[in-house]
Amino acid sequence: MVQKVINFIMHDSSSEGVFLSTEMRDCNQDQILVDMSGQLPPNPEVKEEYEGLSKIYPGLRNPGRMATTRKVTNFKTGSCQEVSQERQELMESCRENYIQLSEKFKKWFRSPEWMNFLINLYPDLSKKEEINIFIRTSDIELLKAPWHQFDLIEKYPNAQFIFTSYNCKAPPHTKEVAGKDKVKLLAIFGHDEDINTDEDRKCIQSIPSLEYTDLNKPSRQEILTHLTNNNYDILFFAGHSESTQDDGRIYINKEDYLTIEDLKHALETAVERGLQIAIFNSCDGLGLARKLQEVNIPQVVVMRAPVTDKVAQEFLKIFLISFSNHKSFYLSVRKAREGLQGLDSNCPNASWLPVIFQNSTTEALSWRQLRGLPGGMDWRKFCEEKINPQLDCTSSSCNNNRDISACERIYVPLSLERLDDREFLKGSLRSDDDFFGTVLGSEKSPKRIALIGETGSGKKAILQKMVEWIVNRNKNENEPNAYPIWIALADLHDRRWDTLEEFLEKKWLPDALKKEKATSDHLEYLRQLFESGRVFLFLEGLDELPILRRKESPLSLLADQLTDWIAPAQVILTCRSNLWENHPNILEDFEVYKIAGLTHPEQINEFVDKWFEYCQNRPSDQDLASALKSQLRTPRKAKFRTILKNPLCLNIFCELWQHNQGNLPDTKTALYKKFTHGFYDRRCSSESDPLEPSEIDSALGALALETLEHQSSQFRLRQMESYNTRKPELFEQAIEVGFLSLVEKEDRDNSQWSYRFLHPNLQEYFAALAIEDWLFFFNPSEGIYRIFDRHWKEVILLWLGREDINPAQKEQFLDALRQFLAEIKPYSDRAYFLAAAGLAEFPDYPQAETIVRGLVKWCFGEQVEGGKIKRFPATLELRANAALQESDRPLVLQILRELLDTYSDDTTLSRVAYTLGKLAPEQSEDQEKSLEVLKNLLRKSQEDEQRLAIASSLAELDPDHTLALDTLQNRSDTSSSDGGDRKFHGLAGDQIDPGNPAFETLLELAKSPEEEMRLSALENLKVIFEEKYARQIVDLLSDRQAISNTEKNSELNRVYNELLWLCADLLNYVDFYQALHHSPLPRVAQPCDDTSLKNTHRLWINAASLQAETDREAIAQALCNTIYAEALPDQSIPTVATDVELGLQIVRARQHLQKQKLVLIFDPCHPSQELLDCCREIASPNLGVYIAWITEQPLEPPLHQFFPQDPNLKRSIREWIQQLNDASGVNSITDLDFNS
Repeated sequence: MVQKVINFIMHDSSSEGVFLSTEMRDCNQDQILVDMSGQLPPNPEVKEEYEGLSKIYPGLRNPGRMATTRKVTNFKTGSCQEVSQERQELMESCRENYIQLSEKFKKWFRSPEWMNFLINLYPDLSKKEEINIFIRTSDIELLKAPWHQFDLIEKYPNAQFIFTSYNCKAPPHTKEVAGKDKVKLLAIFGHDEDINTDEDRKCIQSIPSLEYTDLNKPSRQEILTHLTNNNYDILFFAGHSESTQDDGRIYINKEDYLTIEDLKHALETAVERGLQIAIFNSCDGLGLARKLQEVNIPQVVVMRAPVTDKVAQEFLKIFLISFSNHKSFYLSVRKAREGLQGLDSNCPNASWLPVIFQNSTTEALSWRQLRGLPGGMDWRKFCEEKINPQLDCTSSSCNNNRDISACERIYVPLSLERLDDREFLKGSLRSDDDFFGTVLGSEKSPKRIALIGETGSGKKAILQKMVEWIVNRNKNENEPNAYPIWIALADLHDRRWDTLEEFLEKKWLPDALKKEKATSDHLEYLRQLFESGRVFLFLEGLDELPILRRKESPLSLLADQLTDWIAPAQVILTCRSNLWENHPNILEDFEVYKIAGLTHPEQINEFVDKWFEYCQNRPSDQDLASALKSQLRTPRKAKFRTILKNPLCLNIFCELWQHNQGNLPDTKTALYKKFTHGFYDRRCSSESDPLEPSEIDSALGALALETLEHQSSQFRLRQMESYNTRKPELFEQAIEVGFLSLVEKEDRDNSQWSYRFLHPNLQEYFAALAIEDWLFFFNPSEGIYRIFDRHWKEVILLWLGREDINPAQKEQFLDALRQFLAEIKPYSDRAYFLAAAGLAEFPDYPQAETIVRGLVKWCFGEQVEGGKIKRFPATLELRANAALQESDRPLVLQILRELLDTYSDDTTLSRVAYTLGKLAPEQSEDQEKSLEVLKNLLRKSQEDEQRLAIASSLAELDPDHTLALDTLQNRSDTSSSDGGDRKFHGLAGDQIDPGNPAFETLLELAKSPEEEMRLSALENLKVIFEEKYARQIVDLLSDRQAISNTEKNSELNRVYNELLWLCADLLNYVDFYQALHHSPLPRVAQPCDDTSLKNTHRLWINAASLQAETDREAIAQALCNTIYAEALPDQSIPTVATDVELGLQIVRARQHLQKQKLVLIFDPCHPSQELLDCCREIASPNLGVYIAWITEQPLEPPLHQFFPQDPNLKRSIREWIQQLNDASGVNSITDLDFNS
């Protein structure tokens, strides 16, 4: 199915060039994406070369199909001896002329004028889309030019160029297609002197689904009678033909010919009776085609120059096989044309002879559409019966076994956000109907819809409501039938069905028919049903689509499958938001709606009321419901509203509120702790087997860390991978408790069943429990920058909320974030933003107010002398605003209240008031104050733009405010509607890869010396930006000369910084640095000052003699001997018998040395478990005793591990000791003496 149409309207060329108008339309969205015009340079050399080529070409003397009535010599075959040398010379000359013609044509297309058009087309084009390029011109030389070498044709494999006239008229009648077994073709075999048309006949006879009428050297009357009295889909001619100045001739027998003018009435009648395609497999067809357009035949295929028998026969064979096997008409012509390339050696330029002329008011039918739609089967009944089980939402929603389907039962219409324009669709019962009517029941409904959201956000519930809407609409006799088909993509995990097509044919259809296997007729009818365009294909869980290769994306896998006969269906899918947002441009033709969830207080209130009403229905529960709704309006609990927008999370929250009788903690970490304990309590109350919650937490923590480290399995895991290092019964218990849920079974190997955490937040919570030291997130000395990896952000925040972590550790971490100075500024800012978000979990940080005030300055500007406001770059302002919303809400509200009394600038004041109103609880004093400020500003403002901005803010906070609505309405009435700036759309995933023509072209144009061209290229790169090619863009930005030039142009500088931030948002600091500097990031020693170094004593311990020792008393005494001999040689060595006694003597040794810290480093060896246990007992950071091992054997805290093969081992040890002293100092270690 054609997705994009490009119109090139080219007015006659002259010495001044060609005037070109360009329009590109998205067929799925019925939207014009590009509309521009301009002058192309003249290209007289092309005309000269073509004239030279046309004089040589007939002299090749191949068997050809050109008439001999004119002075053009017919192609006849002479003996090899007579013609071989002459032919060889002509062939060589022809090739040279063709090469010259091609090069000059390409040069013309790559002129700056042409590139100005193409750069505006590339961002909206995809290699996977079918693209029709219409060329409207009456210039015969432009019709003869080798358009198949046009950049858009060469670079996009599903593009085809098509000629059309300026004023196409729709055919007078739309054919009523009835079901039939075969496509009908009228074959006219005309005058065939010196040519062989029997091969054409054999090609036609070889197509089983084609019924043809054979007119061999017919009379005029026979042809006219068949055209006017019969219904044909295709008209075919083979024989001699030629073009005249104003018409064309076909030679129907030895004595007679027909012009198109002679056939005009009969052809018009044939079109009325359903004629769709005319193929003239004969010579010199441009004149024929131009005249045929007057009779409005939808599609015409001709050869635009003399053609040999072999070329004509090969073209027909490839085209008919491809078209009858259900490839599109346009791509079948392209495939046949490209199939002629092998004949270029004997017939130069064969591959550019076939061309399409089309009536642009029509689109070519598929082979199945030519055969008609299926009849005699109640497909609507089949579809609705098959889909009914998917609409059954019954579940024990409020029993112990709560799951996502519980939320489906307590359904509350959800808010949706359309991602292309950030439009909010507010949730209400009435808006559900409006939304479904818009996206499913309108003539302008999108062909592709994606519903994305996090786990438990209600994706499936909305999909079910959409199906119900379709089924109910089918009951209206005035509406055309729609055919809903539901596929849970997780079902494709059975490897018998690798694609949607296979699943539909081998699973869905037999099940619907209640048969073991579908017949070929059933399969054909199913395909035709899809091609009717009335199938609604509901795909549940794109993230569950099985992938066969690692790093393959389910999105790209699906894009490859929504083709052929499935393509015309309207597709509605659900997908986890993190997967979609990681690859936002792969399925570019989808209109994307993100489930924002329960964004409005009334939605949350309705859900809470329903939960307590339907789940327990006790009188006391209604009091709890009221108390919960009240608590959610307080600033401290308001931060939970982000979590509670998710219906599944709100479901859990209601349960905890009920279980704890209205008492909940203030941090997310503590909330999850209570939540997990509730799972354990529930399990213990129903099972006799004892649980070990701490061990399960520890096992799940290690597992969560492992899966997060390997992002390919971020939300999935293989059971056996974890059993290798953990006790199996712990995971069996975790599954029984409900923390892990089964995702995939493979009957062939049940040891490889796949599981995932019940919710991603649980995975992140358990991971946070497994991390003891903040250096895990941020350790420049080891090249660790997890703080810049978005997958770890929630883990970091949950770690900061842990009550068992020493507050001093948290303060050190936030200090390090706040003071981090990166070579690349966005990363310093990102670290600061992360520290700000951390305040929500650790509000007691001493510098909290400093951080929030810094954010506020970046958000709203800095008030300078004279009351003026100094604004910061928009990229920084936008991200600071997002960080402000994540930070400690009560502190943020306090500072915003102060700002209302500080700023005098009305624009800034309105922005502060709006932010306060957005962040404050509903109906709170803060929100009322923000509304009052905005109302006063709107009343006194005189500037139109300022009034519009204030009114927009006020209307968002108070949708019923009359003055705000009137202001917006007045602006709407008085504004001129020019369509606004064009919105660029992303490229499909395959186009984002390096090596893609659009991407490569934009990169090259971004280096252009012309600032306007460079700006346009950078803007397009920004729009199609995606992580997988961010490194190439960073490499582009690393050009120092380009940067220098950019800084002189404010617009270029803006786009440059926006691209820089986009890359920084997605790339890890190490990757960004390497791409920018073309060298690895040097490991930075953690700083400390000389004073702190003097307070540390380091001892090397040769443990070789102890590595096999298992007696704990002997180990303790041997270690004591070594430590005192090394550190205190003048002291007598005490006797010790236990780990406790050894630990006490080590502390005394540290005190005797007058050091705050004693560091023991054990030389490389493979220690016994007893030796390690002893070391764990005596290591005590609280008492200033630290122990590290140089070993490959895995260690557990508090022991620190270094690997023997580390090439920078000494530096790593230095930096570790430095971190122990002061993780946020300012100097490097240089004075430690390391001995072997």
